[in-house]
Amino acid sequence: LLAVLASAADRGYYAHAWQIYRHTTTFLRREGQWHDLVTAGPVALAAAERAGDLEGQARVHSGLAFGWCRLGARDVATGHLRRALQRWTETGTIAPVSGVSVNDVRPRPARLKDPSAS
Repeated sequence: LLAVLASAADRGYYAHAWQIYRHTTTFLRREGQWHDLVTAGPVALAAAERAGDLEGQARVHSGLAFGWCRLGARDVATGHLRRALQRWTETGTIAPVSGVSVNDVRPRPARLKDPSAS
């Protein structure tokens, strides 16, 4: 499916390309294929941008935020999450952001190890 996404984008089927990504993200998330999620995302995002589709951009940014969060790149995930929220605001639609929240990407304090536990 990821090759089909790239082929659709290359041939100018921009709406199809980002929608393939949208529907593929469910499978990739369930299977833990975070690298595929973040690798295909930029192709889908470029397609949504070329189509001028704000909803598509929001959904792709959301998928990228989820993937980068799972890979531990919280700064990158935060950027995508913010852009997803911005695009949703621009559409005037209130929609979920693919299971990623600010709490998922917020830095967490390091846990201190009890020295007496050794």
